[in-house]
Amino acid sequence: MPTAARVLIVVLIPDQHPPGGLWHVATAWSAHRRQRRAYATSHEEECHHDESGS
Repeated sequence: MPTAARVLIVVLIPDQHPPGGLWHVATAWSAHRRQRRAYATSHEEECHHDESGS
């Protein structure tokens, strides 16, 4: 399983409304400890869901 040394929070804005495919990065920053933990937990749940086939 791949691992990441850093998790980034990235805010995107659509080029047009409603969004049609082109997005622009508005800002980004390194995730804090609590955000990294939440990401790891949700990623782990997603992987278990995929493995169970449900």
